[in-house]
Amino acid sequence: MKTLTCAVVLAAACSYPKLGAVGNGDGGPGDGAKDGPGSGSGSGIDAGAVAWYHMNDSAGSAADATGLGNDAQLVGAQVNFVTTGWAAGALQTTGMNGHATAPPSSSLGVTRVTLEAWVYPNGLPNTHVVIAKGSDFQLGFDGGAHANVKLTLASGATVTLSSSTAVTMAVWTHLAATWDGTTASIYVNGILERTMTPAAGGPLQATSSPLDLGPSFPGFLDEVRVFGLARSAAQVLDDATLVVHFALDETSGTAVHDSSGNARDLVLTVPNWQTGIVGNALGCDGSTVFASMPSDPGMSNPGPMTIEAWVNGIAQTTPISGANIVAVKLQGGGASAPTAYGLLRCCNTGAANLFFHTNGPNSAQSADSPTANGILNNQWHHFAGTYNGQQLCSYVDGGFLGCFGGFTSLGTGAGPFLLCGSDAMSFAFTGLVDEVRVYTRELAADEIRAQFINP
Repeated sequence: MKTLTCAVVLAAACSYPKLGAVGNGDGGPGDGAKDGPGSGSGSGIDAGAVAWYHMNDSAGSAADATGLGNDAQLVGAQVNFVTTGWAAGALQTTGMNGHATAPPSSSLGVTRVTLEAWVYPNGLPNTHVVIAKGSDFQLGFDGGAHANVKLTLASGATVTLSSSTAVTMAVWTHLAATWDGTTASIYVNGILERTMTPAAGGPLQATSSPLDLGPSFPGFLDEVRVFGLARSAAQVLDDATLVVHFALDETSGTAVHDSSGNARDLVLTVPNWQTGIVGNALGCDGSTVFASMPSDPGMSNPGPMTIEAWVNGIAQTTPISGANIVAVKLQGGGASAPTAYGLLRCCNTGAANLFFHTNGPNSAQSADSPTANGILNNQWHHFAGTYNGQQLCSYVDGGFLGCFGGFTSLGTGAGPFLLCGSDAMSFAFTGLVDEVRVYTRELAADEIRAQFINP
């Protein structure tokens, strides 16, 4: 692993080496490796995935993003795709007459497993199944509103485990369960709820059953994933909380791919790919270059979060009017819409400051994290802004800068997510942007330090 050799000095004019591809493949903070089957540029498909459904389809079947061909055909009258999922589209099922099913295949015959899905339940408590492959494995709900996993081992033994936390109705929730041959684990929103280690473990049975999605679940399903291995607790936490990662390593074209695996791609006005801190970066010219994508529920998070980016700002000698957009989520449409959250450049004589900003719900109040002064100086710097439900905090080049407290909610709303500027090219940033990530949790200081050391 290559590391940055420059001393961590806030606002120092450090020169960072050009890094090659990094990542140990565990998908945790600081790891950019997404190298599963079918993982093209920016696909974000992790190693070990055997089925991965974005649910951004319009009819017929749910496409499998792994490249293994495990597309899930819609079966029954009461199942359809909608455009209002956790990330873009979703699959809607009633739990009665309709689901999606992938035919048996060798790749689905796993003996270790991770099952994951974003669910929006409309009717509990009953026994509902979200993901199932016959009796080999099932992820769903028990007779109450608790997540539940059922496994059948090759020995014929069964393992059943339920979460301790009840899932809220009509709210998007991430469910996950793993089996590593010894221990079963179940997670809600990335948090480990319970584990079970039976007296005798072993591989799962691997029958020729089809893979069914939502066979008895009333609600919406999104980002359904099956792995032929047990993902770690750190990986599951990342799967549940990393909502976008723009590596910005494209070399041509106007598509900016989301490397988180959630398929939240941006559309770029003018291609301007430059050398980045890792691979390439987006060159923001202050006039014509910006990237955008529509809002969705996963991006509109009023609670804890982290937004971070590598930024190489062009030093300016005159003040700027207002603030320049590095990466922001707006509460509504139009250049004058208030900011839900984002990284902005502002406003001193040299215009070299960077800070984390929100306008709060309905623009009732606004707040900024402590400002990183002087870091937009023609050098690469890493900036992270975090929010824990009370405080907006800043980190620069892996070091803690400070917090601003007394702020109880970030702004939300249906506005777009933007890099470099807005649709009216207002507030346009001049410089380079790389490795933009947004999480729906407050990263710990050591995690942010890891992102700085290993971009």
